[in-house]
Amino acid sequence: MNDLFHLEWREAEGLKAHLDTESAATLADLRISSGRSAIDGICLSRNERRTEDGRIEVQDDVFVSVYPLATWFAWNYYRLSYESTPSENVHWDCAHNIANVGDGYVWPPIRIYSDGARIVLRPWTAEVESRDPIRYTANVPLILPLQDFQKQVWDFLRQVDARLAGKELHDTEYQRIYRELLDEQKDGETLLWRSIEARMGFSPDEATEKSRGIFLQICSLVDKDSQQEIAGGGQDAWYFLDHLRNHLHDFGVVRCPRDAYRPEHITIDNNQPAWVLAVRQAQALRSVIGKPNGRLSNEDLAQIYGISVRSISGLEASKKEPITLFHPETEKVLIGKNHETGRRFAVARLIADDMLRTPETGWGVVTDSRTYRQKFQRAFAAELLFPRAELAQRITDPDDLYDLAEAFGVSEMVVRHTLENHLTNTLSDPLDRWDEWEGTPANQSP
Repeated sequence: MNDLFHLEWREAEGLKAHLDTESAATLADLRISSGRSAIDGICLSRNERRTEDGRIEVQDDVFVSVYPLATWFAWNYYRLSYESTPSENVHWDCAHNIANVGDGYVWPPIRIYSDGARIVLRPWTAEVESRDPIRYTANVPLILPLQDFQKQVWDFLRQVDARLAGKELHDTEYQRIYRELLDEQKDGETLLWRSIEARMGFSPDEATEKSRGIFLQICSLVDKDSQQEIAGGGQDAWYFLDHLRNHLHDFGVVRCPRDAYRPEHITIDNNQPAWVLAVRQAQALRSVIGKPNGRLSNEDLAQIYGISVRSISGLEASKKEPITLFHPETEKVLIGKNHETGRRFAVARLIADDMLRTPETGWGVVTDSRTYRQKFQRAFAAELLFPRAELAQRITDPDDLYDLAEAFGVSEMVVRHTLENHLTNTLSDPLDRWDEWEGTPANQSP
């Protein structure tokens, strides 16, 4: 793609007395957009500005010092690259919302977050009071593959560093953070740890000593993809690794992979929403097993995944855990749900994960996070257990949701989301809406 951050450098002229040296050196007209111009792409910095004579002027650039923005991007690089969307959280918003860069400027209100494969830059409109009235008006999100976003950020950071150096500035706070970030790119273990910290919601070196200790213990034992997915489940899921072997021994159920359905391994397509790929794969699996519609029984799921029926029905149930996983070394499965509906959904997600994980060595990991892999699992499980085609044939009244959920052995949440997407024929969230599908039956607690 073309440059995401467009900079037209400006000289400070009469502003030097009001600015520190770094800010004066990095004044620029900044445009954030996806095309060569704001016309042929999505412009995230478009704004309305009131002139001295009261007119409203529409512009795509904003006049700022980009020094604080570059510092913000360098410090939050890992969290922007790897941390997904949590519930409303001020700490999260400070690290993901450009509006919080501050330093006396009115910045575009753009939230940036990741699912580990793709990045969304999501603007939101708001009235902002300031001495220099400006209102940002962009409302269309921009979605980029993770690698493209990172390249754009690095290009921006290099431009700012070069501008400072050209002004004979070589040891600013930004440049110190930038150089440290550059050095970390050369160390694979450090990069892995930084991404794990970020997925757990921490800025560099903010994670607990216990978290770091677990990483050092399991670094050579657990494949990198699985570490990333477990970290995405939060600190509780990460701490769970400290007691994994005991839990496997006490609560794990035996899986026989040789007796299970062996799906073809698929590669994540960063340009495609997780749900599109997942729905297609679920429909293909139903076709292969000869059950294009109707309820899949516990026996069906057990046969597909190679575990006992009792482990799904709950007769061999383990206690509720922060994650569900398949451990290939011991060929044991921990199902982190303690009611039958949740266990059916968890097993369906493990079936999906077999398509994405590293064959033979990769762990099967199911968490509550919103990574691409987890969203693929949820969308796959929803379509496998409750095909969307069934909805149009069966539902006549919204009050039928509970009966449909009972008939197919899924939660009402699955049926409700399927209904919403059927009615709108779209998914409104830029990083997919398949984040809350592991509901519990109406008469049970999670």
